[in-house]
Formats: sequence, C-alpha cells, structure tokens
Amino acid sequence: MGAVTLILNTRQRIVGAYAGDANGQLWRFDLRGQPTDWRVSYNKPLFITQSRRPIYAGPAWQAHPKGGAIVVVATGMLLDEADAAAVSGDEAVYGVWDPTSPNQSDDVNFTTVAPEQLLVQSMLSFVGSQGTDEFYSATENKIDWKVHRGWRFGLGTVLPGERSIHQIANVGSSVMVSTVAVDARNPAESCATTTAASSTYLFNALDGRYKPSFDIDGDGRLDGASIVINRDGGYGRNTGIRWLTTSTSSFERQATGTGRETSTGCERVRFQLVGTGAGSNNGGVDCETPGWSRQQYQLMQAPR
Repeated sequence: MGAVTLILNTRQRIVGAYAGDANGQLWRFDLRGQPTDWRVSYNKPLFITQSRRPIYAGPAWQAHPKGGAIVVVATGMLLDEADAAAVSGDEAVYGVWDPTSPNQSDDVNFTTVAPEQLLVQSMLSFVGSQGTDEFYSATENKIDWKVHRGWRFGLGTVLPGERSIHQIANVGSSVMVSTVAVDARNPAESCATTTAASSTYLFNALDGRYKPSFDIDGDGRLDGASIVINRDGGYGRNTGIRWLTTSTSSFERQATGTGRETSTGCERVRFQLVGTGAGSNNGGVDCETPGWSRQQYQLMQAPR
C-alpha cells in the first residue's frame, strides 16, 4: 500500500482515509467509531486502474458538488531496479467520484469504478518555453455526471517512462501532480537534477480540464499553460511550493490541507514551484463560480 490521505468531516474529525496499492486498487476506509468498527468502505475497491498500474503516491481529494468527493490519484512506482525498467503506456492520473459523504452510510448499490467510465482529458499543444522549461496546454472536455464517474489523463505522451511517485497536492480548486520519467534507456533513479526528466501538471480537480496555471513570461498574469516539462529534471522527486499569496489564516488552512474553503472563503492562489536545482516557475489558480470546498490531511509520506 502507498501513502495514506485522511478524510476529515466539517468538524475536522477523522472519519476515513484513501489509499492506493501496488495492484492498482484505490481504497476508502471507514474510520468512524471505535477501532473495532473500522472497515473497508463498500467492501470493495473504489477504483481499479488501467492494467492495474500501481498507486504509490498519496491521493488528494476535494468535495464534490453532488455529494461525496472527487479523489485524485496517479500511477507509477519506483522502489527498485525492476520498477525502473518496467515502462508502461498505461500510467495515468485519475479523478474518481466517491459518492459517499463523510457522515453517510455506504451506498449498497455501489460498484467499483472502471477506467472506461471516466472522461478522457489529454495533452493538447506546445505553448512556449522559458529556459529549460517547456509549457503545454491540455483539453477542456466537458464532464457529464450522468455518464461519467470521473476523469483520466494519460501520462507518457512526451516523456517515455513517466510515472507519479510524489504526494498529490491541493492547490486552490486544482490539484498538482508531479511526475518523473525513467525508462529502460535511462534506468538510474536519483535525486540529481540531470538524471531524469520531470513534469508538473495542474488539473481542475473536479473534471481534470485545463486552466491557465503558469506565468511563462513573468508579467504577473497566468498564461495558456497548465503543464511544465523540464528535461533536465528537478521537480518530480520532491516538489517544493513557495506560497506567494499574502492572505488570511483561511488561506493558510487551505494551503496546508487542514482547513475548508467555500464559495464565500475561496481566494486566488499564487505560488512559486521550486525544483531541486532546475530553477523555479510562478503559477496560480483562480477561484470559480460557484466556488469549491474540500478537506484533506495526509497521514504519512511514502518511503523514499
């Protein structure tokens, strides 16, 4: 099992947890009541990835407007030499709708979500470059919650061997997913910035669609890019976020994943993405109508 992310209710009490495993299964755990009452929600996985690609990085989640939560996970593993050589074209980022709110009982008719039930978003076009960074846009396909049970975005379009091994982060109404690309031609895994190319993606959490997220030219405005790739590496192993927004304590709670934002409390987010030697990028996420809310807390870091 990979890193675990806790579910908090509106009173900031722990009521559950999300975690993925090496068999590509996403689980929800009901942690209400006494430890003897704790159990696996639905008595089955919430979701199973394409080709059962492993879920190693910690999930992120945000409240779903129709109830429950949208849970975002990404696939990939990098624990030993065999993992480095195991390149798959099925690595992906997934946003899965868990229809059960924290204080509700499980839906007895729930069935495990399958990849083919998800809306497909994908990389669209090259936008520009700044130094060693390449910026890309992505699709804005509209989700239909009567048809779809979430969304997915395939990895490896530009970088073979791309995979996610780092905690997914909530950034305003978006999620940030960092990846590292290691394939059979370059199997060595290292923290050195010249070893493995890496990428950072910002997805609208609810439907995975593109939103302007990076300030490419440094003019203080968000440009038409939500993906940044650095072929020299530097982000995928341990993304650092320096918050630039000067804000109230409500924003600080949101940024650390221990608070709750609503349509009346949402503030625009501005950040600096800091690598391990490959420079930095400024970016951000703007609020949308009718707003958003979420509560998340990470229980543990996956081992490195």
